[in-house]
Amino acid sequence: MITTIDPEIAAQHAAIDAAAAKRKDYEVRLGYLERQVQDSQGELNRAEERKEFFVKRISELEQLLLGIWGKEKTVVNVDPVTSSIDAYNSILTMTKALHDFPRVQCHLAQSLAAARKDRDEFTRQK
Repeated sequence: MITTIDPEIAAQHAAIDAAAAKRKDYEVRLGYLERQVQDSQGELNRAEERKEFFVKRISELEQLLLGIWGKEKTVVNVDPVTSSIDAYNSILTMTKALHDFPRVQCHLAQSLAAARKDRDEFTRQK
């Protein structure tokens, strides 16, 4: 048995389907933009945490170095000279990273601001 749908009902179904597809596209795009904001915020937060870790670690290494100076090699696998060099290399590297942090922070803050702007503009367009 062949049934035909009333053209008016078919048009209503098509309009409902189109509206649902448009809403789904909107939600997918908004979800993507929200993830961009969250990811950018997470990167900025992790950078701040790393900066604080470096500050703390430098202090720890400086304290460790006070105990290494003047020590002689008493354990086969522990060399105070090598340990000192490693500690100073770490301090220099982390100090350089801390010196560079304002540039990194600015870049990450700009990325976050851009992600927020994109999201906000998208939500205003609806």
